[in-house]
Amino acid sequence: MVTQIYPSCQHCGRTFTPGQTWLNANFCRAVFLIEFLKDNPDLTTWELSKQTGMLYSDTLKGMQKAREWGLVICAPEERAGSNGIRYRYKVAEEANGIINTWLQKQLI
Repeated sequence: MVTQIYPSCQHCGRTFTPGQTWLNANFCRAVFLIEFLKDNPDLTTWELSKQTGMLYSDTLKGMQKAREWGLVICAPEERAGSNGIRYRYKVAEEANGIINTWLQKQLI
């Protein structure tokens, strides 16, 4: 038997278990992913999902929240062998200030 261990939010302590959500969960997901991106820039959403152990759909939601709030810089690139585009992410300079605002407003 293999036991899957999922990551958790460093601020509220909740685990990113598949299918589990809570009020402001996407803020928590975004902060978790931003912290990972600081040491591992230029990853795609899929790569972030694989390397962090977070479910892809949760990673997608967290990165959407990060994009909406300007926490990341997105660099589009064409996918090899298809007509699609994927994005590679880097942490924006103002990310820490935005995250501090979220903490003050108790969003995470």
